[in-house]
Amino acid sequence: MAEKGKSAAQIGTMAFWYGGLGTFSNACIAKLVDGEWQSIWFSASSVVVALVASGIVWLFSRYGHSLEYVKYDAMLGREIAHITKAMSHNGISDEARKRWQNQLEAALEKRASAERDIANGTVDLNKLGG
Repeated sequence: MAEKGKSAAQIGTMAFWYGGLGTFSNACIAKLVDGEWQSIWFSASSVVVALVASGIVWLFSRYGHSLEYVKYDAMLGREIAHITKAMSHNGISDEARKRWQNQLEAALEKRASAERDIANGTVDLNKLGG
């Protein structure tokens, strides 16, 4: 799997580069074998597609979030949805509602600091089950 700190976008960028350059080098070998320039032009166009795709992926990696953050945020979102659903039930005691409210506030605080916590390494998704 991915190294710690690698985002999905970075992994995708590497895959596009290796795929495009691998296709191009295979076409150059094919040119030496069969002498057809068409395979070279086809591979050159695949490299252009790979470059454009890697540019798009780079934009996501530059302005997006890491895969760990997305997983942690989704986990917190599920937790918040569960708490909100539990609080919406009629007939729960004030004491139970207060406990749910405290849990909701704690989850919202975790979500607000999630990106910083992931960057600092204070959150371990393996221990959290994410």
